Amino acid sequence: MSRLVGRLRQDFDPWRSRDLAPEGIRYGFMDRWYPEGRISGRCERVPVLVTLGVRANGKRMVLDMLDIRLVGEESATSWIELVASRAARHLARPVPGGDRPQSGERRGPALAWPGIAIQRCRAHKLRNLQAKTPARLREELTEDYRRMIYGETVAAVEQSRTRFIKKLQRRSPRSLRA
Repeated sequence: MSRLVGRLRQDFDPWRSRDLAPEGIRYGFMDRWYPEGRISGRCERVPVLVTLGVRANGKRMVLDMLDIRLVGEESATSWIELVASRAARHLARPVPGGDRPQSGERRGPALAWPGIAIQRCRAHKLRNLQAKTPARLREELTEDYRRMIYGETVAAVEQSRTRFIKKLQRRSPRSLRA
């Protein structure tokens, strides 16, 4: 096993330090993943930070991964380190993609590309809304939310958004803080 890990490391390190400029990345996404792995003979979930990119032609690719065991935990510092690595490897300022709003996921891109806008992931935003909404309203909230984000035109989305916010203010104001 240690020989296999050694061979993988020989390929992984150059991949993790490759120049990203030729990739033509337009959109960036940041997320975390918790695969199971053996550590000191025990099966444990190990957090891994992952950044994905989408080229102008729509092709997706993994840009970088940071195994949290290297930094000890998932933290703002870990995310900042990962984003700084992408910027140092000549990744052009991406249009924001779906990011979870943890402090490091917000600060990392802002430090690398000042003034960049961060967009929250739709799925995570919906889960946050559902958690703060009374159970009797969750199904209706979910349907209204999906109608809002999958509108046919910008005008339709804005109109649905206005109705969605008014309805939440009236029926579940606590949900608006999600």
